[in-house]
Amino acid sequence: MTTATAQTKRLLNTDQVIMRTAFRRIRRGAVIFALYAVIMITLQGFTLIKTYPTEAARQQFATTLTSDPSIGVLYGEPLKITTPAGYMIYRSLDGVALIGALWGLFAITKILRGQEEDGQWELLLSGDTTARQALYRAIQGCLLALALAYVVTTALLVFAGSSSQIGLSFGRSLLLGAAVVLPAACAMAVGAITSQLAITRRQAIVYGAIPLVALFILRSIANVDRNAAWLKNITPFGWIDRLHIVANAQPLWILVFLAVIVVCVWWAARLTAKRDLGASIIARPSIAKPHTRLLNRSWRFSLRLTRGSILGWLLGGVFIIALMAGLAKTAGKAAGSSHSLTKALHTIAGNTEQSISLLFVGYGMLLLALILMALVITTLQAARNEEARGHLDELLAQPLTRVRWLTGRALLIALSLAVIIELAALTAWYTATQQGIHVGLGTLLGNSLSLLGPLLLLLGFGMLVYGLRPRIMTTLMYGFVGWSLLIDLISSSASMNKVVVATSLFHYVAFVPAAKPDWTTTLITAIIGIGAGIVGTIAFHYRDLESE
Repeated sequence: MTTATAQTKRLLNTDQVIMRTAFRRIRRGAVIFALYAVIMITLQGFTLIKTYPTEAARQQFATTLTSDPSIGVLYGEPLKITTPAGYMIYRSLDGVALIGALWGLFAITKILRGQEEDGQWELLLSGDTTARQALYRAIQGCLLALALAYVVTTALLVFAGSSSQIGLSFGRSLLLGAAVVLPAACAMAVGAITSQLAITRRQAIVYGAIPLVALFILRSIANVDRNAAWLKNITPFGWIDRLHIVANAQPLWILVFLAVIVVCVWWAARLTAKRDLGASIIARPSIAKPHTRLLNRSWRFSLRLTRGSILGWLLGGVFIIALMAGLAKTAGKAAGSSHSLTKALHTIAGNTEQSISLLFVGYGMLLLALILMALVITTLQAARNEEARGHLDELLAQPLTRVRWLTGRALLIALSLAVIIELAALTAWYTATQQGIHVGLGTLLGNSLSLLGPLLLLLGFGMLVYGLRPRIMTTLMYGFVGWSLLIDLISSSASMNKVVVATSLFHYVAFVPAAKPDWTTTLITAIIGIGAGIVGTIAFHYRDLESE
């Protein structure tokens, strides 16, 4: 038997092809996530050592942190936070888990609904492989890539933990590595379900992102209100706190993760067996009257293509803001007994309870900014997909120029951001005032608009990369957001070079509801973003269209 014949026989095994293809498509992203997670986690430990070298200084710092319940929105349980190992887990693990979950959702929807939407799934199912078998193999490939991420993460954590300064044992390093990747695995399982529910990948992402963010907020509620600590038992982001990695470890919670993954994958398999190829559980009507609205202008056509996705982000953002503002009063009451916090926050409002309540509203707007960054990336990626799939060729055959098409899409994104931000601000104001939290509507609306600066900067950066190297646009945009999170996390605990700090998007989204907005900074970031977008548009005008 010749080598060519043997290779052909191996390729005829469709199940292996599906599994290997899924693994190869996301393994690079898995390794990048692993490296990013290790850097974010370990740097916090070394930052604590450098910034607070004595035990007394660390104890005072820990007291300040634990006295502010609103910090629980972003951080984990304060277990042994005077030690480097405990502090780096408290400070970064929950944020890493959220990033990993979103990455897992994007990855699995790309493999499942994305390939089906592109027509590639039809080729794989043309043989003896059933849709259910293909789903299982694709998920196996994704989980193998996640296993690779676990190996990389754990190996690096063991190496860093062996340092006498960090002091993280081998067993706890293994448990921490599991805490990093398991939320991503759960998100993949959820994405497998939403890929059956939605007709497009964008819808599948929205269907999955909203419950994931809501589950993260449930964990935040449990951190803020001790009476609601039981909420951690129903969210994967609470389960990683229940692991108690640095104190009385509870590794049995890993079984809860595994059980949820198995159930979700089983449910996704049942759903995929109930629908036809190219269809979805939430189906569109097979016969519909023709609608020609929003077809007479390029930007209106763009709105027609993206309105469902934008509406989903809008509803999700408003829901999150309403939930966060609804918890503001509870957080303010929980902080009333802290003298040091009262002194630190006296300049923001008249009393500690009011100050913490306002800060909690501010945390909600910052979380909204992170969500809107995802909106910018996914919406611009949708424009890239139109080009990659050849749809743009048909549009440009009409009296429509490339510049008008791309600028129309960019203006639509910018307008959507402004509308969502202002509606979220109105929601925050109404919810806060109903609880007796006083904040001026005009100030809040104006302050919320300052979020447009960094968002336009991200949009302009994405357009610049799209005009020059469209195939790596999404990767670099996610990289930009990830870099910004990393810099913001480090700079909040230790001094850094001002030029490096200025490269972070979150350096420009400081949000204090009762303070006047920094219009100068907002204007500068917006101008830089618009300038980058113009350069990207010019580059797009002169380059060739590139398929996938």
